[in-house]
Amino acid sequence: MKFPVIITLACLPWSLVHGQDAPPTPKDEKKSERVIHVLIAGQRAMPVFEKKGDEYIEVEPATKSIVPNAIELPDAPQLTEKSPTQKPDAKIMAWPNEVIHLGRCRCASSLRLRLIRTLARQSHTPPELSCDLLDLKEPLVIISAEDGERGWDNPQARVIDLAGSTVPARTVVALNLTRIPLVTRFESQQGKLAPGTLQLLHLPPTAADVFRFRIDAQSNAGMVPVANSSYQIGTTERLLLLAIPNRQVAPGAPPLSLQMVIYQHMVTDKK
Repeated sequence: MKFPVIITLACLPWSLVHGQDAPPTPKDEKKSERVIHVLIAGQRAMPVFEKKGDEYIEVEPATKSIVPNAIELPDAPQLTEKSPTQKPDAKIMAWPNEVIHLGRCRCASSLRLRLIRTLARQSHTPPELSCDLLDLKEPLVIISAEDGERGWDNPQARVIDLAGSTVPARTVVALNLTRIPLVTRFESQQGKLAPGTLQLLHLPPTAADVFRFRIDAQSNAGMVPVANSSYQIGTTERLLLLAIPNRQVAPGAPPLSLQMVIYQHMVTDKK
């Protein structure tokens, strides 16, 4: 019997960058051809009501709770193929927890992203991020809120390598974006998923199509179940499990949400 192989974050290239003003790109920096993906990981803010007189009036949530629903690339990368989305210099709409494929581009290692919240009623200065893509040819930029008081007013970006040699088809990527330690059981393998870390699980081609997993959160009262489920993963697909902060939970439940994002295997490595 072939068992799945779990690889931890220690041997994976990635980048963690807090929201900041992007430094100018050096003119002599060599641009590389890359296939760029972006994902905004978050929960939509619940309605907020204030009592005015005898009535409760819905008001706009604080900006720290509003998930961006569009991105802009101020330093527009040069497209080398047609993109299924909009042009990189335009506003690109983004649903939460959905992989956005920007297409094959020529760009430097530093990528600027501007996060837009079109659903906000008031105008706000959109936060910007500067992401270091290193030498990755197929980076996935995961944008999430700071697990703290500032929320989406101080977003973070993590860059993960999606190259076929690192994340082949039938791979499960588990990423903990919360401050809560997690315990995972993927098929028969058990491990720990510390805050800010990820695990890769390679499912052999001969394994069943149904991937079974259990995730528990560590708390002062002991382990609290988060998920105990299964998911069907195809021969050309990869599954992304995201643990993201969520304060809108039932009393006593861990303040996190588990999102499952499945996406087609897009091997685009070029010699």
